Amino acid sequence: DYDEKTRKRIKEEKELIMSLTLRRSNEKLWKNEFLLPLDNAVTSGFGTKRTLNWEKPYRHGGLDLKAKVGAPIMASNSGRVVLARQLYLGGNAVIIDHGLGLFTAYYHLSKINSSEGSLVSKGEVVGLSGKTGRATGPHLHWGVLLDGEWLNPLSLLTVNDTGETAGKVILPNVL
Repeated sequence: DYDEKTRKRIKEEKELIMSLTLRRSNEKLWKNEFLLPLDNAVTSGFGTKRTLNWEKPYRHGGLDLKAKVGAPIMASNSGRVVLARQLYLGGNAVIIDHGLGLFTAYYHLSKINSSEGSLVSKGEVVGLSGKTGRATGPHLHWGVLLDGEWLNPLSLLTVNDTGETAGKVILPNVL
């Protein structure tokens, strides 16, 4: 179990992430389709049930992709880096604001190649994969938030400029 100081830090970091990802900009920064930040096998899917420290089970809020330490991690699309720092659970982390309430998160990096406030282009290397934070081995935890809610990152891979896929809107309240 975590000591009081660690629990406080985890709580503060969760609050920071929520405060950043609930700031809805009116500018759409992404271009065309989103891409996988790392083209590797999925080792843990979105929504899988997990238990941490034998406490209440929770749902995995992202997608874990297999990676060797040092593999380049690409921005899924263009946007502004709103977080580039070390987190207790997420390790070295980058969060990108793509505009209109849409964000992507990249956790457990061995190295961060971005800085807060900088603009990144789709495919630009934002960091290198690793096993920092609470990770049992090297991988990339890729998360997607829309208006502060975690979504299945795979739902982004067929989104186009209008927020549609095969004629069906999958990003509510984006446009």
